[in-house]
Amino acid sequence: MPFSIGPHTWTRVLAPLLLVSVLSLGCDSTSSRSGPPPFDDSPGWHRGAIEHNNQSRAFKYYVPGDLPGDAPVVMALHGATIGMDGMFARSRTGSREWLEIADEEGVLILVPNASHDVQPVWNDCTPLPTRGTPDDAGFLTALTDWTTSRADVDADSVFVYGVSNGGQMANRLAIEHPDRYAGFAAFISNVTASLGDDEECPMPSAPIPALIVSGKTDATTPFEGGFAPDWGDTLRSAPATRDVWVDNNIQGDPPPRQTNQNTEDNSAVSCEITPAPQTGADVQLCAFDGGHTVPAGLFESTRLTWRFFRGR
Repeated sequence: MPFSIGPHTWTRVLAPLLLVSVLSLGCDSTSSRSGPPPFDDSPGWHRGAIEHNNQSRAFKYYVPGDLPGDAPVVMALHGATIGMDGMFARSRTGSREWLEIADEEGVLILVPNASHDVQPVWNDCTPLPTRGTPDDAGFLTALTDWTTSRADVDADSVFVYGVSNGGQMANRLAIEHPDRYAGFAAFISNVTASLGDDEECPMPSAPIPALIVSGKTDATTPFEGGFAPDWGDTLRSAPATRDVWVDNNIQGDPPPRQTNQNTEDNSAVSCEITPAPQTGADVQLCAFDGGHTVPAGLFESTRLTWRFFRGR
């Protein structure tokens, strides 16, 4: 007797296959293979990817419970090997405080992922070992374009916050694309001593508000500068990093520095602001008693950063 399948059996066989096909199409519709993903404005974390230089680049973003129109954006750049998920692990209280600020102030938090074959490392102007040469600055500006064109945010209020290797990358973005960002904060990441016209990264040439936060006993990024084995490079000191941005941002002699009143009663940290009355691009250096870490336990460094951004 020949083998045959009845109509009801065909339904049972084909229905799961059709469902898988529909679900696959639905996933592909938001993937980088079929174009940039749409922006999801529902509260909470969302993940996405965009194509840049024929490579799929991952990111995630946090939407607060109430995202107002023309909301500000904080792009948070992780340290070397940490990755976008590790940056917001429960143990990283400094980064996680951005989520509280997002909900309180209506801020979109954008978290891109560096690319690397094994561990994510930003191409940040230093010869950091095994970083490769991806166009990370191009990816981050493309991601900025994706965000400002799809989300109801203020394109003139996109700020960059980076830690360690991410702080170096924040410096690079500020050097190469100062017109795209309203200010940046670089934690534990003094700039390389080799900035210059004949180097990978030039000196900055346009004003942008800058916040530098450095640990006085940091062995990875020495506060006093010098050769840093972890970076494979000679770094400027924290004060010299501050001065790079002061010289860039202020026309003529800088006015007297001011103490940040939010930290003046805390002996573990000192923050000095160099005002830039002509350009509005103030420069602030915060030096804290500690090493290569976000000093969330010493002072409210994340909230101080947000106040610096919000005042721009």
